[in-house]
Amino acid sequence: MSKSVNFPPLLRAALVAFGVALAVRLAFIIDDVHSPYLAHRLIDELDYHDMATRFARGTWPGSEAIFRPPLYPIFLAAMYRVVGDDVLNVRLTQSALGALAAPLTVIIASRVLGSARLALVAGLAVALLGPLVYYDAQLLTASLDVLLVLASVALILRADATNRVVEWLVAGVVVGVAGTNRGAMLLMIPVVAAWALATRAPSSSRADLAKRLSAFAAAAGLVVLPVAWHNARNDERPQIEYAGAAPRAPMNVATASETLGRLARGRYSALGWADGINLYIGNIPTFEGLNRDSNVAHFDWFNDLTGEPWKHGATTAHEHSEWFKAETRSYVWHHPLAWLRLAAHKALEVVNGYEVPRGLSPYAERKSSAVLSALLWSGPLRFPSGLLFPLGLAGAFALRRDRRSALLALVMIAQLFFVVAFFVTSRYRLPALPLAAVLATGFVARTIEDLRQNGARTRAFAGRVVGVLALVIVANAHLEAQSFERSAIEKFDLARELVNDGNGDEALRYARAAIATAPDFGKAHVLVGFLEQSKGDLDAAIAEYRAAIALDPSYPVAHFDLGGALLMHGDASGALASFLEAQRLGYHDPRLEAVIDQARRRATKP
Repeated sequence: MSKSVNFPPLLRAALVAFGVALAVRLAFIIDDVHSPYLAHRLIDELDYHDMATRFARGTWPGSEAIFRPPLYPIFLAAMYRVVGDDVLNVRLTQSALGALAAPLTVIIASRVLGSARLALVAGLAVALLGPLVYYDAQLLTASLDVLLVLASVALILRADATNRVVEWLVAGVVVGVAGTNRGAMLLMIPVVAAWALATRAPSSSRADLAKRLSAFAAAAGLVVLPVAWHNARNDERPQIEYAGAAPRAPMNVATASETLGRLARGRYSALGWADGINLYIGNIPTFEGLNRDSNVAHFDWFNDLTGEPWKHGATTAHEHSEWFKAETRSYVWHHPLAWLRLAAHKALEVVNGYEVPRGLSPYAERKSSAVLSALLWSGPLRFPSGLLFPLGLAGAFALRRDRRSALLALVMIAQLFFVVAFFVTSRYRLPALPLAAVLATGFVARTIEDLRQNGARTRAFAGRVVGVLALVIVANAHLEAQSFERSAIEKFDLARELVNDGNGDEALRYARAAIATAPDFGKAHVLVGFLEQSKGDLDAAIAEYRAAIALDPSYPVAHFDLGGALLMHGDASGALASFLEAQRLGYHDPRLEAVIDQARRRATKP
């Protein structure tokens, strides 16, 4: 007779949480497999895919200062090597890895709450969090952010329990790795140091604590150092995709001594030079609408804005970032009230139940997935964030005297603070959600225990209930710019990918849908024109190109494509005028001179 395996309670809780998380994530992808938005890489996913494939070929990052932290493209390249680059296989693999957030939460909650049963509750909550389920399947940095933050917190708690220097070194390494995925993760270094010093027992040695914290910070710094070295060494050559009109330096890079000098003087961007422009666009009120990438002008506006430092004398990646930081400081100094209003609005957004999209909309995906629809609510209660953040913040206050709970609260608040310092989106605040789940579990458990012991009629209990209800109301308030539909950008990007797949009919349907959503979307009009022209309907194509030009007369692609359609239609004079206008507007195409000559010959032919 075989003996049954008797798992320890904590291991059993971790396995159950992982099993539920994995099942839910796989169920979401299976349920949503027919969604064209899941079957294609879109918007930012395409950028990461491009960097990952170039990394695999050894051509990225090259001799350039990188724009964003580099870990996720490297991670994505590693997944391609293991499972191939089929988009659904990669989504399945990443979702399976993302399920590890649930058992990591169990480990953290067991240390903080001291109960395997409560740890299981927190782990199951994370397993069923709709935003995590959704973003684990998106080929973006968010899923990796969550895992690295949770791993960092779990290791810090372990190091704190053992007081071994080697444990602090390991925790520091993981924090450093997290920083190479998103710079905000490095906030854990000062947060942990402040927490450890503030909660130090009187009997513990200050010198021993300083040694452990120094090992922690040094290990994190050593992990980040190769990225900082690369960026300092190549500071004069910003990553070309984002450099725009930046003057290109020769191919030679800085020597070792020159690089050390730049590091010593702070003349480098440690993890990427996107921090300056992101800080700027997140702190200027007039940019709030333009910074939504559902705005059809967003990407053109961002590209134009990226070029501003070069026009004002910046020549390096570091100078580019510093120019925007200086502009941000200047605005805050001269317009403090406007900036404070914006900061207050962002503070409300960061704890609001609404998941602010950036790129693809999780709410729109609910329409093709019953699983996501059940796990992510659009209102009036914006579950889960509209409930979890109020309970998590209440837990942070109620459990503040417990030093381990205080660590979670500080890390969560630091992550949210960083998001507010730049701009709020769902995927940037995602690492705070599992920490909120642990604190919320602790708060509810303590409230139930107080209710059993003291009843519901005490003033303290009434105050607690009123406070939580107030937080829930604030977290579920309707703020402006909240949408639950596909943006025109999403539809347009999908249409372009369908063109690449050779599916012209479906591409035309989504391109027209983009125009229906945003009639002033000039690029969508050009794409519809191209697809109509491919079908042989020149009149419809010409009408779409002219519609794009009417919206933006300085759009050279529209003039060039109109010229091609007019030439095919027999209007050589009109075609020549369109080609010459495209040339005047600076359009670069190897065919341009040839088609101008062709149109000129036809126009002058008797």
